Amino acid sequence: MSDDPTRLQRILDQLTVLMDQLAVQTWYLTDEDTYGLVNQAHAQFLGRDKDELEGRRLEELFPPAVAEICRRSNRIVLESRAAVEVEEWVTDARGELRLLEITKTPSISAAGTVSHIICSGQDITRRRAAEERRAQSEANFRTLVETLDDLVLISGAGDRILHANPSAVRKLDYADSVLQAMTLVELHPTWDKPEAARSLEELVAGTRPSCRLPLRNRQGGLIPVETWIWAGTWNGQPCRFGLCKDLSKEQESQQKFETLFRRNPALMAINEAQTLRFVDINEAFVKVLGYSREELLGRTGRELELFPDPEQQARVAEMVRTYGKVEEVALHVRDKAGQLHTGLFAGDMVERQGCHCFLTVMVDITERRRAAAERERVIVELRAAMDQIKTLKGIVPICAKCKKIRDDRGYWQQVEAYISQRTEANFSHGLCPDCAETLYVQHGLGDAGGRPDLSQARPWSPAVPRVEDQRRAGGGGVRAGDRRGVHLRIGLAGVGDPQAQPVIRPAAAGHHLQSNAACPDPGLVRRRLTAHRALPATKGRQRGDSKARCVLPGLPVAARLAAHASRRHRCGWAHSSRQRPRAEPSVAQA
Repeated sequence: MSDDPTRLQRILDQLTVLMDQLAVQTWYLTDEDTYGLVNQAHAQFLGRDKDELEGRRLEELFPPAVAEICRRSNRIVLESRAAVEVEEWVTDARGELRLLEITKTPSISAAGTVSHIICSGQDITRRRAAEERRAQSEANFRTLVETLDDLVLISGAGDRILHANPSAVRKLDYADSVLQAMTLVELHPTWDKPEAARSLEELVAGTRPSCRLPLRNRQGGLIPVETWIWAGTWNGQPCRFGLCKDLSKEQESQQKFETLFRRNPALMAINEAQTLRFVDINEAFVKVLGYSREELLGRTGRELELFPDPEQQARVAEMVRTYGKVEEVALHVRDKAGQLHTGLFAGDMVERQGCHCFLTVMVDITERRRAAAERERVIVELRAAMDQIKTLKGIVPICAKCKKIRDDRGYWQQVEAYISQRTEANFSHGLCPDCAETLYVQHGLGDAGGRPDLSQARPWSPAVPRVEDQRRAGGGGVRAGDRRGVHLRIGLAGVGDPQAQPVIRPAAAGHHLQSNAACPDPGLVRRRLTAHRALPATKGRQRGDSKARCVLPGLPVAARLAAHASRRHRCGWAHSSRQRPRAEPSVAQA
């Protein structure tokens, strides 16, 4: 018996070493709130020495709230005399709250009472965080599955459907209980079931990425889908997740695009982004450029020599690759016949069956540019014409009797002078047949005072009329005429008689006006005509002067044209036929 204390001490030391080697925190309580022995793991977790813990009360080591939680669970063990598992948040040596999973087991004495409580604990803070993350992830996944517009079908053993999301239930129009009695293959049309079974196996094996077989709803209608399948777990059981993407809207959009693409009057084409080969073209492209679809598809614009400047087309393609689109870029395109077309190009980067492509649209503006050039030419011509036009605007004060116009300075001017100064118009003076006839009758011209015979009048000629003295035997000749008047015969009866009356009548024919006597003195003709108010009185030269001139304005002379002819417009009657007279200015130049 003397060896018993030594042996017991040795056993105690061995148990202490064993407890200290355990990674699990271990300690025991002598009652509901007093520490007994503590192993090294628990002491390190609390940041204390084992001696500081052994024999100490819980409220001396922990905050009152934590100590109370520990006493409560300890009390349950003492009263129930059964093991209890609890989770308690405890502050560790670094001051962080850590979650401990503690198992408390009562130690029953021979008397049947609880002598102490043996505790073991593990830090499950990280595990709990991972579980929470996993739970959150599962919740998010379930939420995603439940809210997806695509069909999600989860199958278990034998491909029986375990779960279908609300979208699958709604679109397939089956009750959830009916779906759970069906397999994935049974959701396909009868004629597609063999291929669907093979596709499912290939999808599970990973030899096929997806399957585009349609599904059939309860009414027999087909739903275009693309299906992906992968393995996983659902509610702890192995399963297959099937995601069926509904392609109904995509096919509807594709049909709209095809309609717009094919029937668009603008030239449209789809080219591969890397090679620039034509993948598709619309009817307008074929019609305008003259190529067939077979000649274009699979070839590039450079091979067909569509672009006179291939480098410019390459730069536009690079802009689309860099920026994703281009707008209103002018390019020239050559059709099959070699004719050039000018177009405004717009392009976007699109994806077609998993391949990046250029969608280009060309608006042919060749005719528009031609029309614009023609319009500019007409505008230039109109502006040039407008620069040559002067206009009169506003109220013009004119005399009601003599028809003179008052200018801005208060002077009265002839209508012809006023308009000529302010416009580009010129006037040509003459007499209309009615006025000529009235003036002849008024002045008693013609045979026996009758009306002159105008049948021999020569039409207007642009040539400037001339007057010449031709000094012929038996009579003198005068050539005269105005721009719209008549040719007259002027006869001087009794040249030597100062009372003789001039006889003026239409010429018989031709261009000469014949007098009935020689004209030794041109001044006499002037004086005789002046005396009878046919000409205004002018100052002439002396008799016998070979350069003496008789003032004769444009015919008809007897019409008193001097009333509206300027004095500077004269015609000469030269005494000598060898001297060439100066030209008679037109009355229109007055």
